Amino acid sequence: IIKALDRLEEFLSFSVGRQFFFDKYGLGKVIEAVPKKREIIIDFEKANRYFLKIDVAKGLLIPIDKNHILAMKHTAPEELKAMIEKDPVALAKKIIRDWHQPLTAAKIKNLLDGVIDQNEIDDFWECVKKDLVKDPEIKTEGRSIKTYRYIADTKAETQAVLQQFEKARSRDKYKMAQDIARHTPELLPDIMPRLKTLGNSLHEKDPALAVHIYIFSRENGGIDGFNYSPESILRTIDPVQLLNNMHETEHQRIIVDIMKAKSGDQWAGDFKKLFLMIKDPALLDYIDDLLTRNGASDPSLYQQIITLPKNYPEQYKWLLKKMIGGRYREQLIPALVPRIIQSADFIKGSKLTVQKLLNLETFDQIIVSASNDDATRIYNALMTSPIDEHHKKGLIRIIEYHHTGMFKKPEEIVYTTESSLINRQAELKHLLDVEIPANKKDISRAREHGDLSENFEYKAAKEKQDQLYAKVRLIEDELKNFRLIKSENIDINQVSIGTKITLVSTDENNSVQYTILGRWDTDLGKNIIANEAPIAGQMIGKKIGDEVEINSSIFRISKIEKAL
Repeated sequence: IIKALDRLEEFLSFSVGRQFFFDKYGLGKVIEAVPKKREIIIDFEKANRYFLKIDVAKGLLIPIDKNHILAMKHTAPEELKAMIEKDPVALAKKIIRDWHQPLTAAKIKNLLDGVIDQNEIDDFWECVKKDLVKDPEIKTEGRSIKTYRYIADTKAETQAVLQQFEKARSRDKYKMAQDIARHTPELLPDIMPRLKTLGNSLHEKDPALAVHIYIFSRENGGIDGFNYSPESILRTIDPVQLLNNMHETEHQRIIVDIMKAKSGDQWAGDFKKLFLMIKDPALLDYIDDLLTRNGASDPSLYQQIITLPKNYPEQYKWLLKKMIGGRYREQLIPALVPRIIQSADFIKGSKLTVQKLLNLETFDQIIVSASNDDATRIYNALMTSPIDEHHKKGLIRIIEYHHTGMFKKPEEIVYTTESSLINRQAELKHLLDVEIPANKKDISRAREHGDLSENFEYKAAKEKQDQLYAKVRLIEDELKNFRLIKSENIDINQVSIGTKITLVSTDENNSVQYTILGRWDTDLGKNIIANEAPIAGQMIGKKIGDEVEINSSIFRISKIEKAL
């Protein structure tokens, strides 16, 4: 009987006519129940007669009553539109209250679809979001993506937050205080005494967290009640240890400013030593900026870092990124490039940075001024480097172009007709005069969009730049070794470059013609092949009557004539 009653209660919860929301298919209504199979059948907005087991339905479906926003969108749309005019904040609160779980701004906007025109939803949200954040009944949480949740009892919510705060670990308590300051500052008066007590209890055990708490308190209500200060902590702990254990750049900067004031006239020398011991890139930026603005920047400091990357891995990666951005490029001399290339093997996470720094344009500028000895060392470093093969080949081609004496290899002759030569020269001119200048403008425009590490337009433009320079080098190399195919020099006593060959299959059921010219003249649609092609290699040197195998078939050369 008890089991039967439980089952009856289940089916009453999913009785015919009840409305539910399913994220995948939208609003739906139960149209049939099948007790024997413990199934219900629902008509959703996006799926009719959808079968669901009761156990599955419990986890997937959200009950919807007649006053729920989803139901009213169908039954009372005019009432919702009236709310937009009279009290838009009340409509937003209704949506949040009806949902019974945190909603993002995007989800709230989706739920307004059909109530407000698409082109007006963003304006509606801008109108209400500031009021929602201030509303004591709406709990706002999250940093990068905010969520909104309805609180029925604000006193109970406050008590729940305080209880959660008491149970949290020390660092989590500090994070909670930060979230409260951002989203529910009205709770800060209840939290701050507890946070100060926490700071006083751990300033010897965890001085970095204690400093964060002190500075946070100074920014949000005052420092009364603390039995320590950042200055007193700096007297008892190594400043480098303190800074490296802190995780908020703004607070680290405050400590650095205190240290600068304390050091007096000796601060620049102290900060150069400090620079070599700090790990946080943002803090390295701040110290470097202090030194530069005060005329205390020291090129030998950067040379020391780039010469000994193993000793200063964080500073080294920071310096490479600065060079990519255009600063300290004077350190990028040929003699140090082998060390930079090799660092991709032993400085964790530096390979992509090295590749970005040594793009084809920059590398070309370095190699132009490199001595043969430096170029040889750079080449040897590349050969054992983990740099991506495609990128490595582009760099090696640049070395080969500027230091041809380093490489002894057979001369590669590029045969070509005069028309194809003119086209290839025109292609090179177009690259140099049109495409590369246009690409430089694209890079310049993309730089203006801000942070290069997340600037996909900039990355795409830089990748295209590398491709363009690689193509320029390839064409320039080919143009150094071209040889014109002239009619008067074509030998038709045998298959040679510049001949048209007619071949007949041995069973005489099939014939084909091939013209052998240079790589720039290739046109497979017309059976014009390059002298370097495998088929051409089989035929060159053969005479009329000789046989050739093509695609597993045997052909006999029946005619050789000039192609030009």
